Amino acid sequence: MFGLDINLDRFERQLDFIRATQKYFYMGLLALLALALFIELISPTWARIRAEKKQVAQYRNALEQKQKQVSNKKKVAVTLKDWEDKLREKENQFFSSSEFDEFTIYMLPELAAKHGAKIQSVNYGTTKVDQQGITAVPIQLEISGTYKGIANLIDEVEGFEKIAQVSQVQISRRSLDPFELRAQVAIELMMSKSK
Repeated sequence: MFGLDINLDRFERQLDFIRATQKYFYMGLLALLALALFIELISPTWARIRAEKKQVAQYRNALEQKQKQVSNKKKVAVTLKDWEDKLREKENQFFSSSEFDEFTIYMLPELAAKHGAKIQSVNYGTTKVDQQGITAVPIQLEISGTYKGIANLIDEVEGFEKIAQVSQVQISRRSLDPFELRAQVAIELMMSKSK
């Protein structure tokens, strides 16, 4: 009619083709919209989550390091306290000047009498001070008594709670009736400068 030659069959086939492919076109378009939505909304959120996870891991590592430092400080404090206790314990093994006087003037004669011996004389030698401030005071004792009494006295002096080292003992007979020995005993008493 109006000069248009319309081939309806051909047009129908083309419309069928468009109708058949139309759902794929919309699915493709929907997929493109979903991808755009993902890129715009979800991808930045994931990036933020990854960054926050990284920060949390860094904070966790920093916290663990601080906890280790605190633990190490506690260990150092405990170790320092142990060393201080050991130092006090070692310092208590040395005589102070008042303990030295008490030991040589009062305790030695009492110990000798306890074991049936008697201190005849006490001679003080020249003191020696080492680099750590430990003073060694040599004392020469002349003791009279029985062998057992002198031996027990020497044993008790060496076992004393403070450092007292017997370095030399010379025994000779003093008398036969009654039997009595005389002993020259060299002792070193240790004193600490901090006491």
